[in-house]
This record gives sequence, structure tokens and C-alpha cells, in this order.
Amino acid sequence: MEVDWNWFFSAFAQSGAAIIGIIAAFVISKIIGEINIKYNVEERHKNLLIDYESLKDRISLINFEQVDEVSIRESKKIAEELGFTGLDSKKRLNLLYRIEPCLFKTEKCITVLDEVLNTTSNSKAVHHNSLLSMDEIKVIRKAVYHLKIESESIIKHFRILKNISMNYKSKLTSLKFIICVLIIGFLITVIYPLHFMPLNSNEVPSISFKLIDIYSNFVSFKGGLLSLFFITISSILVYFQYIIYKIEIYHKNNIKRINEDYINLLSYCKYFNNNAQQCI
Repeated sequence: MEVDWNWFFSAFAQSGAAIIGIIAAFVISKIIGEINIKYNVEERHKNLLIDYESLKDRISLINFEQVDEVSIRESKKIAEELGFTGLDSKKRLNLLYRIEPCLFKTEKCITVLDEVLNTTSNSKAVHHNSLLSMDEIKVIRKAVYHLKIESESIIKHFRILKNISMNYKSKLTSLKFIICVLIIGFLITVIYPLHFMPLNSNEVPSISFKLIDIYSNFVSFKGGLLSLFFITISSILVYFQYIIYKIEIYHKNNIKRINEDYINLLSYCKYFNNNAQQCI
């Protein structure tokens, strides 16, 4: 009975190639998906930066100190309050903020408060040009309230993008591992069985570890073709490893780019930490 090992090695190599091809197709589809996520995050990040700069410009146009100054000077509660006498600056401010909870708590509050208290104690009616009307102040507070909501929305989106970049590692690490397994698997299940072929009928395949036999296999025409085949497929898989590396670098840099300036409400405006914008 004739035994032809060529059928075995041929079927073995074809089966290995088919399995590797299926897994490689899955890996490639996942890599394409990660590339799309990267481009999506990059585009959303650019748009968020535009919105962030626009928002900061609009916030910078608001004169918070002027609003507090007018609010203090026009306050009837301060003129009627007698508890400021004998208090230090800190306690006077705390009392002021209890009386007028709608203030933005700017640095100018204590200066204007002292002026108002001195004017009241000296019983002098000092006329100040009306910088803003109380109706205008209400409009400004309403605008600040909406700016705060918009800031919180932008912060939320920045955090979403940062979380996407922070979760990349587990997914990409598994893809890199699978690609390494595919390269080794391609060598063992495809290239190695093919190097035994062709065999004569009833010829039993043998394994030799002699350097001369290994060398002769490499320099032969068959060995050259198999080496070229292996290098070509491996180069494609290594290229996908490089793509994954570039995606990793992008996400690492993205985590650094989205710093506290973009996800901390007080970095948008230090006067967002009070309830003044809610007094509308």
C-alpha cells in the first residue's frame, strides 16, 4: 500500500492557512474599528476645542466685579444691617454673602462694601454713576447661568473622550497578542509543513537538526519561496502592529492633552463656584 504524505502536509497547511486567514480577518476588522474610533475622537476633540475657546471668550466679556459692585451699592439689606461693626474683613465678607447670596464673590466685594459702610456711617449720600441697572444685572446673571450649563456640557464631553482613550489599552493589548500568535502560527502550521514537500510515494518525512541540512533547505529554490512567502505575510501582520502602536501613542497623548483645564469647572471661570448665576 502506497502512502503519500504530500496529501497530509498539503491539507494541514491549507487548514492552518484558512484558520489564520479567518482570525486575521477578524483582527483587521477590529483594527479598522479602532482606527475609526481614533478619527472620531480626534474630530470630536477638535470641535470641542473650538467650542471651549469660544466659550472662554464669551465668559471673558462679562465684568463680574462690576456686577458685584452695583449689587452691593444698590442693596438695601446692607444699609439696614448693623452687624458689620467691629468685624474683621473675613467676617464682614461672610456676613455680606449671607445677606446677598447672589454675589459672584469677586475680589472687589470687600473694597466696595467698606466704601458703602463708610458712606452709611458718615451719613453722606455719595452719588455713583449707574454702571448697570438691576434689570441688566439680572440679564447678565441669566447669561452666566447658561454659560455655566454650557461649560458643564463641554466638560462632560471632554471626560467622555478621555475615558475612551483611557480604556484603549486592554483592547489593543489583546490585538497585539493575537497578531504575534498569528505570525508564529503561520510559521508552524503553514510554512513548516510545506517545507517537507514534495515527497516521493512511501517516503517517510524525516526531521534533521544538522546545520548543513537546515542551510540547504534555506538556500534551495523551495526554501527561498517559502521564506519570501513568510516574510510577506509577516510584514503585513507587523504593519498592523505598527498601526496599533500609532493608535496607542495617540490615545496616550490624548489623555495628556485633556488636562484639568478642560475638565475642571473653575478653570472655565472661578466665579462658577457660587449660586450667583442661579439668582435669575
